Amino acid sequence: MIEAEVEALNQDFRLPAELTVSILPCGEPNAFYDPQVREITMCTEFADNLTAWAPE
Repeated sequence: MIEAEVEALNQDFRLPAELTVSILPCGEPNAFYDPQVREITMCTEFADNLTAWAPE
């Protein structure tokens, strides 16, 4: 689910530099940005919460 959303965002937005998005287990439903390496970590637990919050 998250990978499809990242692909859709890549179609709509152009950033001045490449930004890495990683999907990893973190032990909590969250997402983090590390500006030093220009990386967003999306926790797999966050995807589970997004699915639960999505309207049917």
